[in-house]
Amino acid sequence: MFPNDAIDPINYFIIWAKSLKQNIVAEAKPNNKGGLFFCITDYIHDKILLNVKINTDISLTPNDYKFDIREISPNKLIWRYDLHPGHPDINQRGHHVHVGPCEEDRRATEPVTLEDMGGLIGDTLAGKWNPNKIPFLKLPEYNGKAPVDTAIRCGSNKTKTGEPCKQPRPDGTTCGWRGH
Repeated sequence: MFPNDAIDPINYFIIWAKSLKQNIVAEAKPNNKGGLFFCITDYIHDKILLNVKINTDISLTPNDYKFDIREISPNKLIWRYDLHPGHPDINQRGHHVHVGPCEEDRRATEPVTLEDMGGLIGDTLAGKWNPNKIPFLKLPEYNGKAPVDTAIRCGSNKTKTGEPCKQPRPDGTTCGWRGH
């Protein structure tokens, strides 16, 4: 998440946040796990809200994170990069992205850095973010269910296990996951 040469991670985070917007409201403080908690909830454009939460352990390794960017009116997700348990069907490591506008369109990702997120936020504000460029990770079989050959999942439970899901996705494709 942080560069190896970041001597002062709190200051690094504040400088990173201000690179997104000069008067952004950013917070960094110790957490109850011996690590640090970083937070931003602020508008970064007229109708775009950025919500960032990062919890680290003492070595600055993230235990969990959320980078959420959405349109405010109407409340519509653009994307959210997360690290947390709860989606074992996607990725045992927990790193994933929700591709808007559907909160349930989840794809496994590699771990992200602040530099990665700064670039994605900039691309999003410039209208250049393209969900079709998110690489899909090949995933193993999950608990004996049908093999998952992409990290796409729409969250629907409307199909029988083994049949490809036909839930439409924003990019014009369908979910195709066989594990519902």
